[in-house]
Order: sequence, then structure tokens, then C-alpha cells
Amino acid sequence: MKVTIILQFVLFAFCAAYQSEESEKCRHKFCRIGRYCHINTVGDAECVCGGPDFCKDRQKKVCGTDGIEYTSHCELHRTACVSRRRIGVDQTGKACREFAVELPSCGVEFQSFKDDAFRRLCNEDCLSNGGVRVFMDLDKNSNGVLEENEINLEIKDSFSSCTLLDLITYDDLNEDGTISEEEFNRAFDLNAYIDPSLTHVKTSVKEGSNVRLSCDIKRGKRIIWKRNGVEFKDLGSIKVIGEYVLYLDDVETSHSGNYTCECGDAAQTHTFTVNVKPKVIIYPSTQFHLNGSSIDLRCHADGIPTPLLSWKMNEHNLYDDPFDTKTTFQNHNSRLQIDRATSSRDTGAYKCIGQNSAGSSSDTATVFIENSQSVPTGPIGFYNLFIFFHDYGYNIHEPGTCQLRRQLDTNHDLSDILQMSPQYGLKRRPTDLCSKVCKWGDVIIVKNSLIYAAQPDLGRIIVIQLQDRASPVDVIYIDGNPNGLTYIENRDEIWLISDHSIFVLSTVSKLSDRKVTLLDVGFRIEKLWIPSGVLSKSTFAYLKSGESIKKISLETKRFLRNIDCKGDQSVNFLPIGGKAIIRCGNQSTLIDTFSDLPIGTIQVGKSFISPDGRTLSIFDGQDITVYSINDGGEVKKIKTIRDRKNLIEIEYFPSSTTLGYNFFYSTSTNEIVFIDLYLDRTEIIESVGAPPKPRSSMKSKRTIKNSGYFGDYLASPSDESFLIVNGRRRHIQCKWPHSGNAHQVLWIDPLHL
Repeated sequence: MKVTIILQFVLFAFCAAYQSEESEKCRHKFCRIGRYCHINTVGDAECVCGGPDFCKDRQKKVCGTDGIEYTSHCELHRTACVSRRRIGVDQTGKACREFAVELPSCGVEFQSFKDDAFRRLCNEDCLSNGGVRVFMDLDKNSNGVLEENEINLEIKDSFSSCTLLDLITYDDLNEDGTISEEEFNRAFDLNAYIDPSLTHVKTSVKEGSNVRLSCDIKRGKRIIWKRNGVEFKDLGSIKVIGEYVLYLDDVETSHSGNYTCECGDAAQTHTFTVNVKPKVIIYPSTQFHLNGSSIDLRCHADGIPTPLLSWKMNEHNLYDDPFDTKTTFQNHNSRLQIDRATSSRDTGAYKCIGQNSAGSSSDTATVFIENSQSVPTGPIGFYNLFIFFHDYGYNIHEPGTCQLRRQLDTNHDLSDILQMSPQYGLKRRPTDLCSKVCKWGDVIIVKNSLIYAAQPDLGRIIVIQLQDRASPVDVIYIDGNPNGLTYIENRDEIWLISDHSIFVLSTVSKLSDRKVTLLDVGFRIEKLWIPSGVLSKSTFAYLKSGESIKKISLETKRFLRNIDCKGDQSVNFLPIGGKAIIRCGNQSTLIDTFSDLPIGTIQVGKSFISPDGRTLSIFDGQDITVYSINDGGEVKKIKTIRDRKNLIEIEYFPSSTTLGYNFFYSTSTNEIVFIDLYLDRTEIIESVGAPPKPRSSMKSKRTIKNSGYFGDYLASPSDESFLIVNGRRRHIQCKWPHSGNAHQVLWIDPLHL
């Protein structure tokens, strides 16, 4: 009995809380007659059609323009809502024969009377404003409704038998004996409206533009603007000016999305896309060959829309000529191959041009063909290099030839560079690369020149210079246990966490003028997420702090907003459209990073976004759900890949048949799996060994790292070896046995070494 009472009480409390929340959200939501306010699955208030008994208490017959007699105005409009038809009130009653007989004499001429009366009540300024002031002028006591004494007016020079009092007879939709502003607007056709041809407008502009979007709703009062369905007034670089105009300053890809202006039932949506001029890179930048060799040039271009690629050689256009058996173009012109090259014909400057509606750009490679049988003096090979950071130092491997290029052990002496540190000597520091065993934290590369490798247990960051044979050249001491390194390219800064505080390293692409700053944000920090990508600029960060996620400006270093988030927390960014996926426990929400408000839900799981920002994959512990992201930032589910419960980590890999990406994923077994997203094909690479043994209480983790736009390889350490996989041919390329686990893997871009 007691259990039953308690359950009833809990249920009552839950229902009361839900109804209270529903009442609060619906309090500001106006619904047309025949509809009511309802809280949808996303938690937003929306108007829905009433049920069959919704209008049973209204009994005042009206004639519909569809020739049907309805029991009340309410039932007419409810039927129009349910059937998705436009049904008006026939004031003359001619559409309904029996009904027309019952109409008083005014009914036939009431519409013409209202037209004439309105012109007499509204002057020229009033008409230009849609007549919105007439109601306020008539509402003498300002109570929001027109009563009989307020509309008992004589219309001069009118010969009609109708009066304004007939408004209560024909246009009192809720039958309360008064005329509300909504009823008045309906009676005189003053409701906001939009030309049907303007309800959806597509707008595309170039990145960096200042944009003005206008709302074309007529007679609208209290215009509201929404971005991706969320109402706003001022979002920093997005501002509403005078209700009808929206200004967007210095737009970038994050501004793309749907901007809607609304007034009542009238709405106009601007599908807004920011076009980005192509960023082109060609590989390799220099080649030396002998006569008769083959030339292989690859080109990659990022941009919105997807750029079209073309080639020139010494400023002469190159075409895919079916009669030219030596020159071939592959994968939408992203690859140029020339067989049996000769010095006279093929030596020169090869330019790859990327072009889209935002403009064009290019990159150039130089090819030298030696007209001799001797080996040329210049470099012939170009290498993709991987660095494995492991228990006993770090190794540099070249996958094409499976060579070990460099190896530094734990006892590598750092005395010379340590003595140059202003903090050296404050307390006893180890002078070797590591203290017996290396415990590497996060490792990042800056402008393909410097590597910053965290050593949390030693309270320092090792700086490695690639041009100096990948040797340590500096040590930065940070109080506590530094980790969580994130490089912000547009600010040339590294943000990191140490003992729940944020440190900022500035001017990190240079060895001199570097500065370390401790940010006092006023709360404990456990994790840091910063958006990055070739198509976006980083302006803010999200910080994990207890059961909340806080937003901070990278420019002002000031706290902006707080998002309640309980349970396991994670954040991933979708650069096109300015969205983020925030996971709080067992719920994942898609939010707008301008307002930090939810705009929808999405599959719960670990998310992976492709380098071009156009493919999103989410692993829920069992299946992989794949989404596409278009130029406007719209996220659309395209497929589900079933039964992948052994998955640990996804790494995207450039497709050889399209300009998009496929992916590999590492597993908790001795396999690495390839997924072709376009051909729906799966391949398994076996015998790769078990994942590295976890450190202390950490879960087993198998990192997998690709080799950039042009690389053919992936690196993935196992418990017994450093492993290189040929991603094009899907087989094991190299294995180097080791005695210590690899914790981090970096790929070095060979373009500028």
C-alpha cells in the first residue's frame, strides 16, 4: 500500500513538473484558431491541429469557401489545419445554399463594407504601414480587444446596411463578444503574409563578406529571427537591425545555415551558404627523374563548393586527350601521371588550378628530367615519415622503404638546452630525454616545423625541431602535469591544461619570442575542446568543469556561457554550419555554436569528423552511423554499418575514386578494417597484433594515423611492433619489433622539409 502511494506521488510530481514546463514554454507561443500548443520531442513549443472534439464547445455556424457548412469558426479552421487546405469564411454564404438563406441582409455586402470602412479609418501613412495602427486607435482603453462601445461608430458617407458592430456577428472567431487584434487582422486581411515565391531564398556569398539579409514578410509586426530553428536577437557577428534586416559580419563557414524570419503563420527562410576560395596544394613540390621515368603529381584543393581541378604545364593547358597515351588524369583531375618522360617534352613547371564560385587559386611543382643515364644530383625520393613516441624515447620511420631514419633513447642528454631554460635549477630536473621510462602525453606538430611533446610526469614540454634531424631544441617547464595540447593555427597559440588550470603558449611557430601565460578563469578545468580545420577559424573554446561545459573567448579570454552537462562529456565540432555535438551521459545534442542552444538530437556515441568537414561517423558501441554534411551545413544520415563492436578508433583516408574520404578503423583484436563509404565495401587486414598494453588503469587503445592528403600509408602500433599499413593496397607494409609501447604517433608532411 505504501509503495503504491509513493509511486502515485512520484508520478503526480513528475506530471506536475512536466505540465509546469509545458505551460511556461507555451505561455509565449500564439496558436491560430483550431490549433493548440504542444511540446515536441526536441522540447520546443509548436502549434498542432486540434482533435475531433477540440471545437465542441463552439456553436456558431459559418459557411466555408469550400461549400461546406461548419458548426463554428473553430471547426472550419481546425479542418483546414488537419486537411492542409486553405479554407476561408464565405461572408456572403453563397457557397452554402441553405446557409445563404439564413444570412441577414448585411452578410452579402459585408466584405465590400469592410473594404470601404477600412479606407476611411486609415490614412495614407497608415496604409503604407499595413494598417497596423487602426486597431490601437480603436482600442481606447488599451485592453487588447475591441468592445461594442469602441466599434459602435458611424462610417460617414456609407450607404451600406452594415456597421462595424457586425464584426462581432461575423468575425468574432472565439465567440467572446469582443474583437481581438488577431480577429481584427483576419477581418480586414491585415495578417502578415509572404509571397509564396519568396518563402525559401537561397543566398551564397564569399568568405569574409559583410552580408545583409532582408525579411520580405508584409504587414508583419513583432518579426522574430531564427537561426537553424532557434530564436535570437544578437549573436555577436549576427545582428538583427530594426526587425526586418539581419546583418552578418565577416562571414565564414560557421555562418552557413538556415535563417528564418517569422510573424504568425508567415515565414521566410534564407538558406545561407558561405563559399570559400580554393586552397590548393600540389605534391611533391619538386621532382628529379631520368629520361624514360614516370612522373606522378597529385593535387588537393579545399573549398566550398568543391573546387574543379585543371592543370597547366609551362602555362599551357593540359587536357585529357584520348590520343595522348603518355598522359593520364585520374580521380577528377586530382592526379596527373606521365609515362616515359623526356627532358625536352616534360621538364617544366606544372600548375594545378582549383576553381569554384568563390574564385581560383593554384600551386606549382617543378619537374626536372635529366637527359643522361647517370643518377641526378638532386633528391629522387620523397618520404612520408612517421614518428612513434614510446616507452623508451621516439623513433622516426620511413614507410616506403621501411627504414628507421632516427632513434632517440631515454638517456639522450638534454643538458645543453636545459641550461638555457630560465626555470632550470629552480628544482632538480632530469637531464635526460626521459626518466627511465617515457610517459608521453599529447604530441602536436606546428606548421610542419616544430613538435611539442608533453611529459606530464616531469612537468615539461619537449620542443623538437624537424629541420634539425628531429632533435630536441628546447624545454618548456609548466607547473603541474601539462597535457591536453591543442594548436590554434590562426592565433599561433597552444592551449593546454595543467592541474586544472589553462596555460597559453604564444608565438609557438618560432623558437624565440615564445610566451607562457596562466589564465585565471575562476574554475577548475578538466578538459579542453577547440574547433579547428582548414575551412574554419578558431574563436572560442569549450571547457569541461565538473557537471558543466563552459564557453570561453580565445580573444578576450573571458567566460561566455555555461551549458549544464551531467555524466560522461565529449564535444566534437562540425565546421561547416557552426554546429557542435555535445554528449552528456546517454544523450547527444546538436547545438548551434553561436547561441550554444540545442537545435536537435543525434546518435549517441563517439564521433569522428573527416578533414574536409563533410563526413561524420558516430560509433555507439555496436554500429557506425554515417552522415553527410552539405555546403550549407545540413547534416543528413546516409547509412548505418552494423555490428562493429570491436572498433576502437576511426581514421579517415583519402578516396582514390572520389574527392571525398573513406576510413579505416582499429580494433581490440588483431585486425584493422577498411570501409569504402562509396562502394559499400569492407576489407580486413589481419595479423596486425594485439593493441598496446594499457598504462595503469587506462583502457586499451590502438592509435591509427594517416599520412595526409597524399600519403599511401597509415601507422598503428601494436603490443609487439610499430606497424605501417599500405592504405591503397590494404596490406601490412612494415613491422618493427619493439620492447616498449607506443603512446603517440605523428605523421610529418614532407612538403617543406
